Amino acid sequence: MSFPASLRGSSAPWSRPAAEVLDELGASPAGLDPATAAARAAVSPNELPRPRGPRTRELVLDQLRDTFVLLLLASCAIAVAVGDVRDAAVIATVVVVNTTLGVLQAHRAEQALESLRSMTRTHATVVRGGTTHTVDAVEVACGDVLHLAAGDAVPADARLLQADLLSCDESALTGESLPVDKHVEPLPLDTPVADRRNSVFAGTTVVTGSGRATVVATGTATEIGRIAASLQRAVAPPTPLQKQLQRLGKQVAIGAGLVCLLVAGLGLLRGEGWEVMLLTGTSLAVAAVPESLPAVVAVSLALGAQRMAKRNAVVRTLPAIETLGAVTVIATDKTGTLTEGQLTVVDAWHPGSDATELWEAAVLCNDADTDQAGDPLERALVEHAGRLGVDVDSVRADRPRRATVPFDPTTRRMTTTHDDSGTVLVVCKGAPEAVLPLTPQGCRTAAAEVAARLAEGGLRVLAVARGRSTSDLVLVGLVAFADPVRPTASAAVATCARAGIRPVLVTGDHVGTAIAVARSVGIPVDGARTGLPEGDDVPPVLARVTPEEKLEVVERLQARGEVVAMTGDGVNDAPALRRADVGVAMGRNGTDVARAAADIVLLDDDFATVVAAVAEGRRVSDSIKRFLLYAMSGGAAELFVMLGGPALGFALPLLPAQVLWVNLLTHGPPGVALGAGAASQDVLSRPPRKPGAPLVDAVAWRRLVGLGAVIATISLGTALAVDAAHGSRQAAVFLTLAAQQLGVALVLGGRGRSLLAAVAGSALLLLAALAWPPLRGALGLPTLSLMTAAAVLPASLIAPALARRWS
Repeated sequence: MSFPASLRGSSAPWSRPAAEVLDELGASPAGLDPATAAARAAVSPNELPRPRGPRTRELVLDQLRDTFVLLLLASCAIAVAVGDVRDAAVIATVVVVNTTLGVLQAHRAEQALESLRSMTRTHATVVRGGTTHTVDAVEVACGDVLHLAAGDAVPADARLLQADLLSCDESALTGESLPVDKHVEPLPLDTPVADRRNSVFAGTTVVTGSGRATVVATGTATEIGRIAASLQRAVAPPTPLQKQLQRLGKQVAIGAGLVCLLVAGLGLLRGEGWEVMLLTGTSLAVAAVPESLPAVVAVSLALGAQRMAKRNAVVRTLPAIETLGAVTVIATDKTGTLTEGQLTVVDAWHPGSDATELWEAAVLCNDADTDQAGDPLERALVEHAGRLGVDVDSVRADRPRRATVPFDPTTRRMTTTHDDSGTVLVVCKGAPEAVLPLTPQGCRTAAAEVAARLAEGGLRVLAVARGRSTSDLVLVGLVAFADPVRPTASAAVATCARAGIRPVLVTGDHVGTAIAVARSVGIPVDGARTGLPEGDDVPPVLARVTPEEKLEVVERLQARGEVVAMTGDGVNDAPALRRADVGVAMGRNGTDVARAAADIVLLDDDFATVVAAVAEGRRVSDSIKRFLLYAMSGGAAELFVMLGGPALGFALPLLPAQVLWVNLLTHGPPGVALGAGAASQDVLSRPPRKPGAPLVDAVAWRRLVGLGAVIATISLGTALAVDAAHGSRQAAVFLTLAAQQLGVALVLGGRGRSLLAAVAGSALLLLAALAWPPLRGALGLPTLSLMTAAAVLPASLIAPALARRWS
């Protein structure tokens, strides 16, 4: 069965009369007949497509393509080829652990799309065949007539047929903090989503009034469906850490490969057997690969996540922590992020000396109650009057209401009539331009000037008048409202500026409100724009931005080499959160969609927590760099030992199992402790590292190679001295190599308690490998003599002394 028009939905329904839209959809005010609605819903269900489940095989293969893992797999294969099952098992264990950690970081896109689907899982009241029915939202079809009432979740995009004081909360979709008043008149064709007041949208909520609307889009054709499509397209890029580790892995692989070929060639020329050279190549590969790096990075990030959780920031994607350390731009939403997300009375003006009349009138012409129910603006009036000492219940009891002319989007005012000690009291409130003309000429000019000044500051202004009749109204004052800025926002923005991070305000709200909030928190407002300008420029303040434009903002900044963090809480923020280098969602007032699309969720919705997260990211980055200097200098030392040993008559200075044991002792517990080190005091007083800067730059390479050469020279020199005294050369190399690296760890890590404990534990295991016969036999080590130990201890102090100077 085919329903061409109905399944396509209506073209630009907001721009045409409602009756014309009904005709195009083959519907009527009495709704579809049940059979037609069921058939349409069966062909085009009102739901978003289920995300395809994760493909574990591909995730595993992606992990196994990592350069470090490929090097380890090659070493494992060589060990198996020469019959060294012990070393092969150790290397395979490292690979399995690393792969498992990587596979567990998946399913983010699927979770985001599933959250979008859950927003439409609700019930709807529809009119079918002239009768009202309650159906599952999935069964809603194009052409259905929805009955809308306060508190209803809108199940699909629909064109209004009738609107009786109807307003909707569209903050999750457009970023508008105030309920949007609705009407049925056609609008211009180019009207943006945020201003389509004759339409309602899936995923929004009815706040006040009632209405009827015909469904014009379901499922993927709705505004939420378009956002779902954006989420599918917005593939998160590799993090800076992932890119740098890939680059470093390639550098290590090339270097190790060249060295292995050189050593193997020289060995074969000397007449060594191929089995010996394969074993030597395995030892070199194991020595070159910082195989504990993935584990140390994972532990460092996990510890960072724990510290961030204590600061109300829940990390959903571990690499995002380190990425925070490289962030250069924070594109932040306004409502609920920099602001509290609720209306508050911030200013008032009254022509007389007594403000009592203003606040009493404000609570009389008001439908909100003292239990926080009602329109947000009216609630704010009641709350503020109560704080000023007005007994709301008593004022209303003394002047009971007789009649109400509700707020009308056309007249832009509300009027109530009350009994007042035997006389009539009329109270009117509304937009200044709607109320001031009803008052005497005398104070209009002054009131209009005050209203204009308040509006220029980004405030919403309400005028209140009272009198004995609608033709006898007297202005009693003006009230200004704002969504207040969070107390911590200004300090957080200032800290970001000191840290070299540029804040950009990106909101769906009005430009005047955006500018006012930006000024109050210290974000520059020069060049503030409504909508995204042409070209590649991104000004510091952008208002009335669509979801697609938010995504484009992130992409433009990334194209210019920026590392972008995006904060947000609404459905409209989800694609940008997903595409950003770091997506930061609000957990308290945010939507499930935003939380699922983000890397980090703030439980307190406090922008200041972002600053704490940036500091943690920089600490993790510093820790990883510190570990790399430590681990790779040790790896370089092991390479130099394996290269220099044969030249000094040591055919195989260390066996692969011995190299692995040294690496596990030196890079394992001490490496974790280095990754858990405290942040330096200047992490937020220096600019972020350059996005393209390598983890190991030229200076670091010189230091780690130099330190590795010193450690290797001392290790081989000690072995020569021990050999001259008829001691064990291999035991000397093993002990000196490990002891020097543990000393370097103490120097680089600042001697914290955890590091001291880690080094002490590794030292005991090191001695156990030489003193405990079962372990010594498994590693193929000779017995350690007292003479060897006496020669090693003083020699092990030289490299740490140099490391202190170079660090």
